[in-house]
Amino acid sequence: MGINHLKSGTVFKKSQIGNFVNITNIKGITIIGDGNIVNAEFTELSRALDQFEKEIVVSKELSDEQKLDASGDI
Repeated sequence: MGINHLKSGTVFKKSQIGNFVNITNIKGITIIGDGNIVNAEFTELSRALDQFEKEIVVSKELSDEQKLDASGDI
């Protein structure tokens, strides 16, 4: 702000601070804040892996060690 008194303005601006939060949903991904970059290309894969991991945890056919190894691999 002080430079504006010495010279004629600047291309740099102080970011506006307000009483709001920018919350946006992009293809099922909730973004909080400004300036975030989202790559939603693999969201379905992520959901499938989460579901697969849940199925492993409740499986009665796997030992606890096998469950831990499989969850760690995911």
